[in-house]
Amino acid sequence: MRWTAETCEHKTRYLEVEAYVKDQGVPVAYAPAGASDDSWRVGRSSPNPPCIVIWPTAFEIYGWEIVTSVLIHEYGHCKLYEAEGIWEGIEAERNANDYGSRQVPPNLVPARYGEHRRFFLRSYETQGRFASRDQLLEAIRDWPAKDGAMSADGQ
Repeated sequence: MRWTAETCEHKTRYLEVEAYVKDQGVPVAYAPAGASDDSWRVGRSSPNPPCIVIWPTAFEIYGWEIVTSVLIHEYGHCKLYEAEGIWEGIEAERNANDYGSRQVPPNLVPARYGEHRRFFLRSYETQGRFASRDQLLEAIRDWPAKDGAMSADGQ
């Protein structure tokens, strides 16, 4: 999947989520080209002031649905910090998943959001997991989903 001007349901949903997050006062920015060492990453957030950074290369690598799930998760981090002051640790990761999905309108949450979040949660449950682009891409290829392996477009 490439980040292009073509219209699709997944891209439309991502853009709607991004607009919603921004409307809630949380800036969403894109990592600069100089951040190429981390170009395999999807996104990051910071709590104070809240902001989210998405790697533009993530759309091509992982597809719109997974990037949308990550954006919702990172927004969940910002809302969790705002509500409870929690930012780091495995429980923060789990709670950010929940906060994100509850804070975004239900029609904008991808159908496989929970599946995507369980996949990425594995990187926190197993030290050193997904420490490189190759490890993450291999894990996506090998990860069993209920209806088969999850493809890079999250389908």
